[in-house]
Amino acid sequence: MSLSLPPGSDPRSTPPPGTAPHGPDIVSIAISEQIVQLYLEVFGRGPTRARTYVQPQFAVCVLRDILTTPERSLRGSDGAAAVEADRAKVNETIDGRYVSIVETQTGRPVLSHLARLRVPVDLAVHFFLFDDPSALRDDPRQ
Repeated sequence: MSLSLPPGSDPRSTPPPGTAPHGPDIVSIAISEQIVQLYLEVFGRGPTRARTYVQPQFAVCVLRDILTTPERSLRGSDGAAAVEADRAKVNETIDGRYVSIVETQTGRPVLSHLARLRVPVDLAVHFFLFDDPSALRDDPRQ
């Protein structure tokens, strides 16, 4: 399995001087790699492309090419809804494992994790909202 990473962004390699990823980049890469490994363990196949974006209030992990061969065969039929429902049940069951990955890598508590699979485009998105009440105060009167 190959994880698509930008050149020089593999945290196991030593990039040339002046091109080392900054702390947040390493955190994003670590989250992507660990979620890919979780997919491999749980679904029997990991995504071939993954990218995580970490922001002050949230993190988003976008996974592409995630479907197994039998799931792909259902992509153009009414079976897509069943695949999405089955994956949603599994994701609910292992929700704590996703949250643990993000909390461990960011050092931030996760208030909520939402996962959405789109079978027609072979894509999953995991959204993690951090538990930071001050970040949600847009109105200065609050």
